[in-house]
Amino acid sequence: MECHLEFTYPSRDVAEKVLKAVELENYPFVRAKLEGSTLISETAAESLDSLIHTVEDYLSCISVAEKMLDEG
Repeated sequence: MECHLEFTYPSRDVAEKVLKAVELENYPFVRAKLEGSTLISETAAESLDSLIHTVEDYLSCISVAEKMLDEG
């Protein structure tokens, strides 16, 4: 099972900051790259439960990074 997520930000700089904030926490479970101001993330798992767990964890990390940037 695979999941593809895209997060579009106001600028590439913001997208880079979010990526840097989450990449160490989620490696090697989530592969991520930038295309312009869009953060593209992909993950895979053998079971639906594992995929859901990974995606939920990743979305939580993304949310924290975005809130830190908003407050920064």
